[in-house]
Parts: sequence; C-alpha cells; structure tokens
Amino acid sequence: MNQPSEKTSKSSSQTARWLLLVATLLVTACYLVPRARSSWIPHDEGLLAHTAERVLEGEVPHRDFDDMYSGGLTYLHAGAMKTLGRKLSSMRWVLLLASLVGVACWYGIALHFAPPWAAMFASLLCLAWSTPNYFASLPSWYILVLASLTTWLLLQYHRHRQSRWLLAAGFCCGLSLMIKIVGLYMIAAALLSLLAISFQPDPDKNPKQVTGMERLVSVGPASLLCLLVILLVRSHLGLGTMLLFVLPSAALAGMLVQIQSRGRTRLGQAIRPGMIFAAGLLAPLLAWIGCYLAAGALGDLVHGLFVLPQLRLDSVTSSLPPPWVLLWGLPPIILLGLGMRKAAPRHARRLELLAALSALPLLLTCLGALGSADARPLADKLIDSIYQPLFLACYYLPLLVVASGILVVKARPETRADDAKLFIVLGPVALMTLVQYPYSTGIYFCYYAPLLILGVLAVVRSQAAGWQRSWIGIGLLALLFAVSMLNFSSPRRLGAESQSIARQGPLSPRADLAVNLRDLEDYGSLIDLLERVTSEGETIYAAPDCPEVYFLANRRNPTRTMYDIFDTRKGREQLILEMLEKHKVRAVVVNMRAEFSRPLTDGFLAELERIFPQRRRIGIVHRGPVSPPTARFRVYWR
Repeated sequence: MNQPSEKTSKSSSQTARWLLLVATLLVTACYLVPRARSSWIPHDEGLLAHTAERVLEGEVPHRDFDDMYSGGLTYLHAGAMKTLGRKLSSMRWVLLLASLVGVACWYGIALHFAPPWAAMFASLLCLAWSTPNYFASLPSWYILVLASLTTWLLLQYHRHRQSRWLLAAGFCCGLSLMIKIVGLYMIAAALLSLLAISFQPDPDKNPKQVTGMERLVSVGPASLLCLLVILLVRSHLGLGTMLLFVLPSAALAGMLVQIQSRGRTRLGQAIRPGMIFAAGLLAPLLAWIGCYLAAGALGDLVHGLFVLPQLRLDSVTSSLPPPWVLLWGLPPIILLGLGMRKAAPRHARRLELLAALSALPLLLTCLGALGSADARPLADKLIDSIYQPLFLACYYLPLLVVASGILVVKARPETRADDAKLFIVLGPVALMTLVQYPYSTGIYFCYYAPLLILGVLAVVRSQAAGWQRSWIGIGLLALLFAVSMLNFSSPRRLGAESQSIARQGPLSPRADLAVNLRDLEDYGSLIDLLERVTSEGETIYAAPDCPEVYFLANRRNPTRTMYDIFDTRKGREQLILEMLEKHKVRAVVVNMRAEFSRPLTDGFLAELERIFPQRRRIGIVHRGPVSPPTARFRVYWR
C-alpha cells in the first residue's frame, strides 16, 4: 500500500530538485548577461583575442606563436570568433555558457550533502565569488568549471558505480590539460579519490587491522603528493606558502591514510577504475598530440607546456597575504572546531559566547579604520574598513577545512561509505588551491573559491553538530559582500580595496565592451592614429606586453611574442630592429606601462627615434606621488 506513495514522494522530490536547478540557472543568466560586456584588463583581452585571430589565420599555437597556455582554449575562442564575429564579446558568450555549467555542477555537488534549497543557495554563493568578479574568458575559469564537473562525476560514480561516470571524469581532466597545465592538480585529486573509494568498507564484513605492507598503499601516494607539492613551491617557501599550499596537501594525505585504516585494503579494486579514468583522460590528449604530430610541432608543444610555465613560475609572482589575517577568519575557524561534537546544554551558552567573541579582531579593525583622521564620509570609511578583512577572512581556510575532514572521519563510530564521498570534495579543496601559485592576487582566490565553499558545506553537513544556522549567517554575509562590493568592480585591486569605476563603450566594433573612461580615450586615440598612418592588415610592432594593440587595430604581429618577458633571446633589441627593417614596419607602439616585462632601454628608444621621424605621445601615466607623469604610449611612424 505504501509503494505508490513512496514513488510519488520520490517523483515530487526529483521535480523540486529540477525546478530549483532551472531557477538557479535563470538567476545566473539574468545576473550575468546584462554586464557580460563590461570591464576589461587590456593585455588579458588582447592576449586571448590576438592568439585566437592568429589561429583563424592558419597559425598553430606554440609552433607559430607563444601561447601562454596549453592552446586548447585558443581554438575554442577562434571557433567562437568564426561563429559570432571577430570581437571581444564573442569570447565572453563562451564564458557565459561555462558559468552556467559551473553553477549546475556546484548545485549537483551540494545536493550530495544538503537539501535542494541549500544547494541552490550554495551554488549562487559560489557564483558570486567566481566569474562576476572578472568576466573575462581566461583559462582559469574553465579549469574551475572542469574541476567542478570532474568532482560531480566522481560523486556520481561513488553513488552508482557505473563506468561511464569515470570515463567522463577522465575526459574532463584531459580537456583541462588542453586548456592549462594546472589541470594536473585535479588529475591528482581524482586519482587519490579513486584510491579512497577503493578503501570503502564492506558492510557485510568487519574491517580487519591494516598491516604495515598494506598501509603503503595509502602512505606511498600520500608521501609522493607532499613531496611533489614541496618541489613545486620550493623557490617561494615560507609560512604563507606552507599554510596555503603544502599543509592542505599534507592534511589530505593524512585523511587518505585515516580512511584506509578504517576500511579495507584492496589495491586491485582501484586498478580497474583507474584504467577507465585513464582511458577518458587519454582520449582528448592523444587526439591533441596527434594534431601537433601532423603539424610537425610536437617539440613546440612540449616547450609551450613545460618550459614557458616554468618561466612564469620564476618571473611572474605576487606575495601572499600575511598569515596574521587568520585572526580575521576566527569566526569560521571557531565554528569548524565547535561543530565536531555536540555540547551539553549547560555549555551551549559558553560556546555561543566564544563564537561571538571570535569576531572581535574583525570588529576592532573596523573600529580603528572608522576612527581615522581622514575627512572622508563615514560610509566610505566603513566600506574600506570591512572590505579587506572580509575578503581575506577565509584565505587560509583550506588547511582547516581538510583537517576538519580528518576529524570527521575519525569521530565516526564506525566505518562509513561517506568517508570517500567527503574525500572526493576535499581533494580539490587541498590541491586546486595551487592555482594561486605563484601569482596570488585577489582574483586568483576567486578562481578557486567555489571549491572551498563546497568543501565547507561538505564538512559542516558531515559534522556531529555543524552549527548550521551560524554558517547560514556567514554564507548570507559572504553573498551580500560579494554582490555589493566585489562583483563587476575593478579586478586589478580585487581583495585590496573597493573600487567602483565608471565605464562607457563600446570602445570600437572589435572591442565591443564598456571600458573605463581613461582606456576609452587612450585606446580610441591610439586606434585612430594607427588607422591614419597604416593600412588594415599591415604589419606593425607593439611592445612590451600589449597584444591588444594588434587586435584592436586589426594589424599583424611580426613576432611570436605576446609578453616580452618570455622573449629570452640574446641581443633581443638588435634582433627586433633588424626585424623592423625586414618587414618594412611603418609604425611602432611602445607601451610605457608594461605590467610584467621590463621597459625598453633608452638606447632602443633612441634608435626608434632615428628610424621613425614621426612620433606622438598618447595618454598619461602617474607612477607615484613623487615621480612625474609620463606618456602611456609612444607611437613612432614613418
């Protein structure tokens, strides 16, 4: 008699899940579409667009030009431009689709741990801390989406044990490698997750004590993981690096060992899933390698995948926030600790008081800023006082989230299949934080933040007493902060200070984006001048670090270089002068505000003045309160 009602209830639950997913995707689209063509960082958009256009002209990444990434995304952008037109917005619509996929993945992951309404809230919180903060079609966003999709597929495999989920997970990891080499981090997390699943206890048998030799099955991969992470970050090793990169991986390794000690040890159970995953992984990679073999450019691909990234690690760096910012993150840290066990009623008030007092450092910081002597309005001082503390409060939380996962596993009275499910979500929390190395600016935290949010959700929902109402309050605060102060602001200063910048546009038919007023004037003047002194499709030279000039002006690049910091040839400037004569270049644009590369030498600029009799300065750069203003661009022509 109960079977029809049970089926009806299950069907209603499934319908509610799908309706909430559709609602979540509609909210996402309505939030992103109106501002999808707003804001830019010129050299980022220029890199993406210029490389895509060179592919449309028949060139091959790494063989004919230096692609800063693996090259797969360049082909995707080229396809978008071929379909939607050679303009910057074409790449933005691809990112919009990827954002929708990401939100659906975050919703699906959250459903494994929380009811549908909570999954909807978590997925929208993940969205608020991701693409709206810098809506440019950069590879790190696609790495985040593919890592999220892989995590969801692994959870589906854990639940259903069907090979198709593993094959798809491997395929996603292969695609991520084709986009950026940091896809290796998710591959490591996936392989460790398969090992954790193989340790899942047999409910019909009592687990036996793990022997010393059997323990090598978990200790070996765990030790190798820690060693590889240390080798990766060794040149920038410090307390912040240890807290953010090394120790989360060590905690994940400890969690794997803990799961094995409570289950069974059958390495054979992991071999077949590993082979299926590897088959999915190799399918796109072999096709990718085959294309480069056919083009005679396999050596160029290897150089682009392994040599150029090493140059980035050595040359393009940013310092981590000081570890004392953990004081601003005491509320979530205390709540993670309090959630491990239920307190006796007589202690509940004391714990509530402790949780409240943990916000004292954050409150004192805000009060100190409000009491400053500057004459700004009180509202502005309040915004500035809370901006950085709220952004950095969870910066070093990955270690504590993964460590809490170990305590969750240890505190359970018996072996549980949920141990592996929790590990699947915490694997990316521990390893994908490495996408912030070595350029750990605010936006790089956003490339990873959704995985951290889902890790917190998984741990809190797995704890004996998760203090879930308090976490809902923290989630609401994080959502309000992101929507009101982070989203669609200036990505350059994200996490450092709140900046609301007026934008107008489009800049041009090709640069069909709303940009800040200074860029609108400077690049508008630059494009007008290049259109007067050169012809469409003509070869010019623009450096350093300004590939956007080629795309915006629709002019050809005579070099293979995007960012000059990666051009390490001896006698480089003399070779450039010879190249200018060889290609009969009539115009040169010198960027006086290069972000990564060193400025061109005075001797080189003097030689340009000798060769090119006409010159003009465009824009003004203020490098500091003491230094005199300089031109943003110098244009030479003949």
